[in-house]
Amino acid sequence: MHDGLLVETVSNPQSKRLQKIERFADIPVEVIPHGTLNVSKGVIFCRNLLNCSLEEIEENLVD
Repeated sequence: MHDGLLVETVSNPQSKRLQKIERFADIPVEVIPHGTLNVSKGVIFCRNLLNCSLEEIEENLVD
């Protein structure tokens, strides 16, 4: 970030409210989601999932 302030939020609703802000302390601001910090990635290893299809795993992650 060259010129700005990085703000971390704790929930999606909080992020959505923050993105609507147009002024902060009477100063015009532009709120833009960070391009790479908005993604959660990880690796899960579980022997019980070895016989599950990728589609079945993805369906259960949506819930």
